[in-house]
Amino acid sequence: MFSEKKGNAKIPFSYYIGYGIFYMMQGYSMTFLPFFMPGYMTRVLGLSVVDAATIMSIVFIPWAIKILPGIVSDAVPWGRFGRRRPYIALMSIVAAFSAFGLMLITQYSTLFVVLLFCFYLGVAFTDAVTDALALDAVPRERYGFMLGIGWGCRAAGACLAGIFGALLLEVYGWSAAFLSAGIPCLLMTASLAMKEPKMTTEKRITKALLKEIFTSKHFYIGLVFFPLSWIAMGGLMFFEPFCIEIAKFSETQAGSLIALNYLGMFIGAPLGGRIADKIGHKRGYFIFTFLWASSIASFTLIGFGGYVIALVILCVYGFFDGMFSSAQMAVAGDLIPLH
Repeated sequence: MFSEKKGNAKIPFSYYIGYGIFYMMQGYSMTFLPFFMPGYMTRVLGLSVVDAATIMSIVFIPWAIKILPGIVSDAVPWGRFGRRRPYIALMSIVAAFSAFGLMLITQYSTLFVVLLFCFYLGVAFTDAVTDALALDAVPRERYGFMLGIGWGCRAAGACLAGIFGALLLEVYGWSAAFLSAGIPCLLMTASLAMKEPKMTTEKRITKALLKEIFTSKHFYIGLVFFPLSWIAMGGLMFFEPFCIEIAKFSETQAGSLIALNYLGMFIGAPLGGRIADKIGHKRGYFIFTFLWASSIASFTLIGFGGYVIALVILCVYGFFDGMFSSAQMAVAGDLIPLH
């Protein structure tokens, strides 16, 4: 088997491939639904923008409490099947069939919210557990690059969602689009290519370890940080209605803008991971945070500069977002105990 060697640590290339495919498939589904769903709710289901925003806030709760799936997979193994891989397989199926179920919804109902919530629950759960599996399988000095591959491939999937998803909507309608969001969820099981290390006594979760985690300042810093970062990125969920209703772009133009955003991330994430590995994860994080935050301010120009200016702004934003995301995930990996 081909592998990369770093010191005494061998990392099979199948790990990179499986991890990359997982994030590419997740990137497609997680871009398509958040990006196009607000427009679907307002223009197809007849909901107000406020109602659509409220629903999106509710269904995104699994991402706000993503630490819980991580703790569950740490503490509750499935016997000889391990503590990571069964959850990845099960929750990928939950996400896929929730997306398939949306094909049957023709008017707003509680079932619509439940299916959307289950979709995000499945994707958030697999995201947390797949990252935990990667941290189990990869040496710490390779975290930045490995996570950079993940975010870069997620961006590649998001590019496809922006272009292919928009074309599906215009040609075949919402049922085909929801189908295209569900199938990649099944393919997220590609991350099972990573071999789960044997459970050892020192890796078992104990009450003492849980106490250490929940009394650590880093835990509470993370609780504050991740919601704030999602708030900063959450505006993209309503970027599609803004493009259509305010900027007067076409659906295809709106999709190409989000594709360019993630193309920038595709380039920036692996590069940022490499740089952070070289200069130190924390130093890279602070540098990339400043660059990313600076690029967010340029969004104020989109409504005035036209389509070409919007293309440039979204691409630059995505590039710095990718660098920032790789570094912040590497920092998080450095801070957690090897359990």
